[in-house]
Order: sequence, then structure tokens, then C-alpha cells
Amino acid sequence: MWSNLSLTAKGLILVSIPLLLEFAFVFLLTHYLQEAETEAQRAIEARHISDVVSQVTTDLYTLYKKVSLSADSIYEVRQQLDTSYTVGFDRVQQEYAQLDLLTRGRPDLNALVKQSSKSIQEARSILDEAIFKIRQGKIDEVIASHRPKTARLSQLLHGILASDLQIVAQHDRDYAASSNLRQAEIRSKVAQVSYCALVGSIIFNVLLAAFFFKTIVGRLLVMSENAAKLAADQPLHPPLGGHDEIGELDLAFHDMAKTIVESARMKQELVGMLTHDLRTPLTFIQGYLEMQKQGLLGESNERGQKLVRLADRNSFHMMGLINDLLDSQKIESDMLTIEQEEVCVAELFEAVRMTTEDWVAEHGIKFNIQDSDLFVTGDQEKLTRVLLNLVSNAVKYSKDGDTISLGANMTGNFVEMTVADQGPGIPKDMLKAVFERFQQVKGDSQATKGSGLGLAICKQLVNLHGGKIWVTSERNKGSVFHFTIPAA
Repeated sequence: MWSNLSLTAKGLILVSIPLLLEFAFVFLLTHYLQEAETEAQRAIEARHISDVVSQVTTDLYTLYKKVSLSADSIYEVRQQLDTSYTVGFDRVQQEYAQLDLLTRGRPDLNALVKQSSKSIQEARSILDEAIFKIRQGKIDEVIASHRPKTARLSQLLHGILASDLQIVAQHDRDYAASSNLRQAEIRSKVAQVSYCALVGSIIFNVLLAAFFFKTIVGRLLVMSENAAKLAADQPLHPPLGGHDEIGELDLAFHDMAKTIVESARMKQELVGMLTHDLRTPLTFIQGYLEMQKQGLLGESNERGQKLVRLADRNSFHMMGLINDLLDSQKIESDMLTIEQEEVCVAELFEAVRMTTEDWVAEHGIKFNIQDSDLFVTGDQEKLTRVLLNLVSNAVKYSKDGDTISLGANMTGNFVEMTVADQGPGIPKDMLKAVFERFQQVKGDSQATKGSGLGLAICKQLVNLHGGKIWVTSERNKGSVFHFTIPAA
């Protein structure tokens, strides 16, 4: 299921996971903050209850004194009755009504409040009944019940005071125990959530790093290695698999690699076929021309001999192009090998002179070859090819009366050979490009068109010998091609 998802879908899933975790973390913290707020509100209510109970207790003590005076004054009928206790009872009853509202959520406290409130009502009713009877003239009845009524009043008031104190003590005790436990529980939960969030974040980051490396970076490295292997003509890694963007890209890369390999194979077959089909008839043509030059096919006039030499030179040039094309493909396929032997530099120069002297003389160009007693280690036939290509290139850019020079000097463990001409020169921006395939100096109408392979073949052959090739040139001052070959 996971492997069938696209890279975009995987990324969205991985991005949504930490967001969901953050939402859950924020939700839990908000929940615990609300609980802490509720606990703080309970503390405020508890303090309010405690304040009201304290006020009730104070008022009850005051009321107790007034009730005692009123109870004594009931029987002193000659004096005016003290009924100021009613104000105290009214205040206390209002405070009990407030306590009743504050303790609605605590049934145990609310029961004590209601019980005390009933005791207050009973005490007031005793006093109100005595006052009522005195005002009706029933003094004897009041006096007769004086002692039990007074004892009942004292009992009620003492019980109320004890009940109120019990309310305060129980509430403070219950609140202190529950509040401390609840706050400790909330702190513990907040710590647990924080630790879990930290551990979850670490685990997720590790998994994300592993996913990033395995699913993206690791697979891209494999594709990078495949690109290098394709360039080096080595077997590729197996397809990565998967249906995401990287998997599809890797599959397309393998398909492209197969197409490239197949195209290269077909190109090699085509080049091999063309070079074979061209070289075979060209070899017969060169043979006939050589026989004609030697007079084996009869005498020809001066113009005929000139045409034979021209045809022979063009066939030689054409054979060189075919060999360049074939060698270029062999080098690309890493199939071209060189023979390591001791080669005399003077012999190389002489072979080049003999091959090109007619062509050079026809263009009115002079040949200046430096005497040399140096020897190199390499393939004589391929080194001759290098010199011939460089000389041919020099002839193309030379005019009547110019001189082409060949020289050789010892440079460390290498022999540096040079081919200098007096042509128009090469622009600085083309000094490296001329050694690339199908590259020629542009803008020189003097030069004849070529394949653009000659200098590229020279570079590849020199590299195979372990040397290097370069050119120095100035515009309108000619060019000098240098290449080095290990000394023998």
C-alpha cells in the first residue's frame, strides 16, 4: 500500500502526522489548563464559602448575646421588650441562603448548611412566640416555659456555632486534600504529555530522516550511480521499484539506457557496415591507381598521370576519413588498443613527408622537418596517423608559399613533437574546442571543409599513449600543435 503511493502523497502524510500530533498536544494542554482553571475556581469558591462561614460565625456570636438579653427581658414586663435580635436573625438567614447557593455542588456541606439554617429558624420562632404571647398578656404561660425554652435556645445556638465550625473545618480539610491531589495529578499529566511529545518528536524525526534517506536520498544516489555507470558503459543497478515519482523516473532512466545502448550498438553496426562497404571498393580503386602509376596498365599522357595522382590523393584522403570514423567508434567502445614498441621519431617524420610531399608541393607549401635522434614508446602506425592528421590540418589552412614545420624535443620523460603552420591562427575561445568531435574553426573561408574528426582522433590517440595534446596560436600568426609521447 505504502509503496503504491506517490512521493507527493507520502510527503503529505508525513507532514500531516506532526500536525496531528501537535493538535493532540495542544488539545491535551488546553484540557489540563481548563482543569487547572476549574481547580482555581474551586479554590476561589472555597475561600468565598470560608469567608461567608466566618461572617456567619461572627454574626451568630453577636446574635447569641442579643438573644440572651432578649430572653431575659421577656420576663421583665415592666420594661420595654428588646426585639433588636430580629435584625441579627435576618442577616444570618440571608448569609445561610448565600451559603446554600455556594454549596449546591457539595451535598455534604449543603446538608450541614440546611441543618444549621433550620436551627436558626427554630431559635427565632421560640423568641417570636414568647414575644407574641407577652404582647397578648399570657405572661404566666411564658414564665412557666421559661427554663426549657431558654435551655433549648442555648442548645440551638451552641449547636449552630459548632455546626458552622464543623462546616469550615470539613470544607477546608476536604478542599486542601482534594486540591493538592488534583494539582499534583494535573502537573503529573502535563509532565507526561510533555515527555510523550518529546519522545514522539524524536522518534518521528528519526523515522522521517530514515524515510528521507531511504526513499529519496538513497534512491537518488542509486540513480546518480546509474548515470555514472551508463557513462562508463557498465551494468546498471536493478530498477528501484515503487510507483512514486522517483520509481517512475528510474524506470524511464532504465528504458532510456536500453535505448542508448541499443542505439550505440546499431550505430556501431552501421559504422562497421559502412566502413567495410566503403573500404572494400576503395581498396580496389587504390590498387588500380597504384598499378596505373607504375605503368602496369599502359602509358598515359601527362594530363592522365596528373588525374591519376589526384584520384590517388583523394582516395587516400577518403581512406583516412573512413579510418578516422572507424577508430572514433572503437575508442568510444573502448575497443581500440595500441602496440607498445620503440619508435624512431625521424622515421615518423619521414613517413609523413613521403605520404604528403606531392600534395604539399601541389599547394606550393614548403616542408621543414627537424632532424631528430629521439625515440618514443608507442604504436608507430597510430603515431603516424596523428602526425598525418595534424599536417593535413595545417595544409588546409596554409596558402602558397607558407611553410609547415615538424620538430621534436625532449621534455622530462616525454618527447614533445610539434607541427607548426603559418595559417590564419585560431581564436582563443576555440583553442580547446578544436579537439572536440565535429568542431572546426568558423569564419575561415580559406579552409576546405572536413569531417571535424581529425583533431578529435589525434587527442584520443595521444591520450591512449599516456600523453597530452594542445595548441598555441595567435590570429594571423599561425598555429603550433604540440603533443607528448613517453620517451623510449
